[in-house]
Amino acid sequence: NLVLMIILLISVAVWLPIGNSLYQSIRTRNFPTAQGIILPPISEDDTEIAYQYRVNDEDYVQTGAYFGNGLSQNRSLEDTYAKYPPQVAVRVYYNPDDPTDSALERPDSKHWRDNLVVGTLIFMVAGAIFAWRVWRGGKLTA
Repeated sequence: NLVLMIILLISVAVWLPIGNSLYQSIRTRNFPTAQGIILPPISEDDTEIAYQYRVNDEDYVQTGAYFGNGLSQNRSLEDTYAKYPPQVAVRVYYNPDDPTDSALERPDSKHWRDNLVVGTLIFMVAGAIFAWRVWRGGKLTA
């Protein structure tokens, strides 16, 4: 029973990030874009990329390349700066109801789909183990 519980917990742990990625993907699907620029790091202690953009004649400075999950998507700060070097013009996706809610990239739907497949496979294995154990124990009822 412990093995079954561990497998179920692993599948839930795989599914949890899927919910956030799916939510962010749907929420940001129709967000407009603004022209922005990548800002240079202020210090070596910076943990997120910073960028500036303008919406309705108001300037904004924000950090983080992704909606809702910082530098995830398996990319380090160095990799993110390699993709977005300082002083380079970028497209910024922003929430029209709250322009401070912005990011350089929307969530990748492939990322959450891959996690969904893995989580589902793990859950199916757990279900098969459970069914087999009940069947072997003679406790399978109609």
